[in-house]
Amino acid sequence: MEHQRLILFTNTIKYAMNFRLARRQFALVLAIVLLASCAARKHVRPEHPSTSTAVAGRVKVGPFALLPGVKVVAFVPLPSEFETQLPPLWSQNDSSLYLFSPSASRLLALRFDLHKQTKRNSVSSLTLYHYDKPTKLDLGGLLDFAVSPDHGAVAIVAADPDADTTEIFVRKLKASAENRKIARFPGVAEAATVFWKDSKNLIVGLGPSLDLKSKVQNFNFAGLYRLNVEAPGDNSQIYPICASAFDFSRFVVSPSGKRILVSSANNGRAVVFDTDSFLCAETKLNSLSQLVFLGWSQAEDRILYATELSYRDLRFPGVFEYDFQKRSTRVVGAPTASATYTASDSIAIIGSRSLSAETLRRAAKRLLPAQIGLMSPSRDEITIFPTGAWTTPYLLLDASLTYAKNWDALVLQVPVPSTKGFMPTLISFPISSKLVELIGSGRENARLLFSWARSAPWLAVCDCERKSPTLLVVALPLK
Repeated sequence: MEHQRLILFTNTIKYAMNFRLARRQFALVLAIVLLASCAARKHVRPEHPSTSTAVAGRVKVGPFALLPGVKVVAFVPLPSEFETQLPPLWSQNDSSLYLFSPSASRLLALRFDLHKQTKRNSVSSLTLYHYDKPTKLDLGGLLDFAVSPDHGAVAIVAADPDADTTEIFVRKLKASAENRKIARFPGVAEAATVFWKDSKNLIVGLGPSLDLKSKVQNFNFAGLYRLNVEAPGDNSQIYPICASAFDFSRFVVSPSGKRILVSSANNGRAVVFDTDSFLCAETKLNSLSQLVFLGWSQAEDRILYATELSYRDLRFPGVFEYDFQKRSTRVVGAPTASATYTASDSIAIIGSRSLSAETLRRAAKRLLPAQIGLMSPSRDEITIFPTGAWTTPYLLLDASLTYAKNWDALVLQVPVPSTKGFMPTLISFPISSKLVELIGSGRENARLLFSWARSAPWLAVCDCERKSPTLLVVALPLK
């Protein structure tokens, strides 16, 4: 099966969905966003358009151009054939970084030890899974994987059309380790998702299997399963009574592991249920197409998600918040594609007050100021902060952000127009000080992947999309 089956919601996601709002409904969306913007308390300095965020005296580190004051903790070239769309993963004590490259035929992991960075063996390679058999009907091979909470092991779901089975393995993240099979299901699953509920139990969601002879889908095969990694064979199927019509191969789990959200592919229906009691409640989200999950609130009673909106002949993403207790949906922003919760349950969103559907229609090359919006926990106030970066409307829709709870800070990636495309620009924004700082930029037309350490304000940045991939670790001057 194609690589798209590896459904990992922290990946870069393209909004290729079909969602149609009536004009009256869409007008209401725009009205709400406009009112929120008009009522916003501004915290801005005068902004003037520029096609560059160039600053004199930048320090070149490989393909990166960093500002003075940004301390380089580590920089390492990666094997030329390595490619991934997944952000770096820090080890539990922040002494190492893992990079995973999944495909249908292989799961490759690179480990970088920070204390060995001056040595030639600072980067080690592990092949965690390999499938060398020819596939049938584009089936077979790796379906999904997940790293354990202590970052010491990986769970793998893979299908074998020759044996007509779907199997789950667990393997330690060590060179000498071997794959240990903990479950085997008859049939070849077309898709799957795996999650570590805790260090001893997995939650595995399997989609329908495909009969290789009749080419007919078997939905009796699909479902959620609890698997004990220490006692192979100690498995039980989970039967949430209100979710029989859902595809369990696509789900997201709350940070505590107590709640699972499963959404249907095309009608906005979703179900949330408790992984201990298995009690569930079905809901209707404001989406007629597949939604993109963005995050859970601190109490896990609300979610942020993005879906595609339609206005005349335009399609563009918008962000919504759903409250499970109130069973209500709130517009966070449109057009925009990226938002996240902070520790105080404020919502941080990247966009521009100058960006609208009409701007997309009539001024696609116009330079707009990229801005950060902070929506208060009560959702009755939005504060706007300039980033100093200017970009075009469609590049702004590709901007992204990530939040570090330990440091209460955001890092934004804003694509800024260049002569041959765009320059990925990294910007830090501590929530407490509200001081926007430019970190630097990457290689032209690169999509950077980044993640925060927990014990120090370090940011791992990977340019891993093409030849000559590199990994950079910087220390940000956060207070």
